[in-house]
Amino acid sequence: MTSTDPEEFKSDWLLKLERAKKHLHDLRVIHDQYLASAPFGAKLEERPDELVWRLEVGSMPPQDLALTFGDAIHNMRSALDCRVIAIAEKVAGERLSNSKLGMLSFILPEEPNFEKRSVEWVAALGLSGEAVTKCLRVFLPYGEPSEFWSFGDEHFPQDMRDATLKRLKRLIWLSNQDKHRRLNLLCFRPAGASYSFGGVSITWAQGLLTPGDIICSLSRANGIDSGELNMKIDIDLRIEGAKAEGTFDFCDELENILYFVECSLQIMDFEEVRFLESKS
Repeated sequence: MTSTDPEEFKSDWLLKLERAKKHLHDLRVIHDQYLASAPFGAKLEERPDELVWRLEVGSMPPQDLALTFGDAIHNMRSALDCRVIAIAEKVAGERLSNSKLGMLSFILPEEPNFEKRSVEWVAALGLSGEAVTKCLRVFLPYGEPSEFWSFGDEHFPQDMRDATLKRLKRLIWLSNQDKHRRLNLLCFRPAGASYSFGGVSITWAQGLLTPGDIICSLSRANGIDSGELNMKIDIDLRIEGAKAEGTFDFCDELENILYFVECSLQIMDFEEVRFLESKS
C-alpha cells in the first residue's frame, strides 16, 4: 500500500543530502571505534648508539571507512545534480528526455569544458535571448569573480565565495576519483606532539606514516640504556587530498563540504524562484 502522507515525500536532492548525512554519521562511528581500539603502538629497536621506536599497527583501518567516505561524497554530488535537473525541468515545463538529462549536471566555472557544457544546457532547454543568461545564473550561482557576490538581499565577501568554490571543487575531484578507484586512507602524525622521556624532550615532526616507520629515536649519549616508550601514539587517519593539496582529516572536511553543498542548494532555490518570477 502506498502512503499519501505528504510528509513522507521529499525531493530527490533532499533525500540524497539526508543519505550523505547518514553516511557521515556512520563514518564517525567507524572512525571513532577504530581509534578507540588503540591500534597503534611503538616497537623498540635497540642499536649500539641509539634507541629507535617504530610504528606498530595492530589492526589496519577498516575498509568500510574509505567506502563510506566515497558513498557520502557520491550522494552530496548527486544532490547537486538532482537539484539542477529539477530546475531544468521546471524551466522547460516538461519532463526531459534521457538524452537531454545526460547534458545536465552541476558544474563550476573553473571546471574543464565549462563553456561547452553551458552551451549544452541551453540546447537541452531550448532557451534563447535574455533567458539564457538568467537561467544560467540559477545553475551557476557563484558567477564570475567580483569583490562581492549576492544571495538574496545579502552580500558576501569574495573570500566566502572562494571558500565555497574550493570545497565544491574538492567534492567534484573526490567524486571523480572514487568512481575509478577506492580513495586512499593514510596514517598521519599530527604536528607539534612533544613528550618527555627520561628527561629528554621528544618532538614529532608532522608527516605521513606507514607501519615500520620510525616514530622517534634517542641517542644513548643521553644516558638512556633501554626502556619502553610509555606515551600515547597520536595518529590521525586522513584521506588523500586532491592533486597538490596534500591530505586532510576526512570526517571534519566532509562536514565542511556538506555545509557548502547545503549553501549551494539554498542559493539555487532562491535563484530558481527569481528566474521563474521574471518569466511570469
